Order: sequence, then C-alpha cells, then structure tokens
Amino acid sequence: MTIQDAISEYVRAWSAHESRRSRAEALDNVLRTVFASVLAEDLAILTAAQVDELRARLGRQAPGAVPLRGRVRELHWRAGRNFIRWCVVHRLLTGDPLGIQPARHLGELARRLRLDAGLARHDLAKQTGVPLPTLSHFETGRLLLSREQLLQLLGHPAMARLPDEAQAAGLGLGLGNNGVGKP
Repeated sequence: MTIQDAISEYVRAWSAHESRRSRAEALDNVLRTVFASVLAEDLAILTAAQVDELRARLGRQAPGAVPLRGRVRELHWRAGRNFIRWCVVHRLLTGDPLGIQPARHLGELARRLRLDAGLARHDLAKQTGVPLPTLSHFETGRLLLSREQLLQLLGHPAMARLPDEAQAAGLGLGLGNNGVGKP
C-alpha cells in the first residue's frame, strides 16, 4: 500500500466520524503536504529517519512553495503524527517510526525532561537563570552550556534525572564523573 493510498483510507475513516466534508478535504490536503515527497512510496518502508526528514522539510523552502512556520507547521505535523499512529494501530506499519529515538546530544535529553515536566522553555529559563536563547540553542544542539549554566540547569527539579539519562544514553555532562559524586 502506498502512502497516498493509506492517506485516502485514513481520511475516509476520519470523515466517517466528522460531519463536515470540508474538514476531511482539509485533512487530506494537510497530509498530502506533509508526505508530499514520499506519496508514491510504499508505506511499509517509512522509517524513523524518513519521518524526521519529513518533519524537517515542513520548515524548508520548496521550489514554488512557501515553507510552513510556527503554529501552522506544528498543526501540520500533529496531523502527520496522528496519521502515522493510526497506521501503526491498524498494522499498516510493522514498526513505530515515532517511537523514542536515542538522544543525539545532552540538550535533547534536557528538552525531553522539560517537556515531561510540562514546563515551557521560557519558564525553565526564568526559573534557572539560563538565558532563553541559550537554553533554546542548547536544546537544539547548536550550543554547549558553560559549566555554570549546566549547574544552574541541573539545580532545577525537572532536570534531576539528567545525569542518569545522559549516562544511559552514553553522553557525558562535561562535569567530571558525569557531575555526580566522586569516583
């Protein structure tokens, strides 16, 4: 089954619960936008790496198209995620390409912990004293925190598991002995 066929099946199933046809058409358009580069591909080959690339493409300039930004991009991606989950539940995909991926850097782990705690980035920045742009760049892997900033971040209760999570992921904190205790 191609991704295009799966989208059609998903929209049909979704529209059975939705009374307005225009919403089903909008969902169909959104999903075709999200999966535009792989519509003709077999659904079974959808991997986590491809899903990451599809998400990244939503924010890039495509020839003759406007890149999606902010809330619109997130709404498109949410619809795409729901479609993928539906495919997993209906066994159209053998694996879950949305499953938790190993963290590539310490900032990614910190972001996951922040989100698990239900904290907005600006709230964590205010509560720890780490500047918001610094925290943002740290979470996206574009910046390493100084020792002082990392210690400020680790002082927040939401980050209590960061040393253990980093160690489990094979990432160091850069504080000597992963910042905990003495050898």
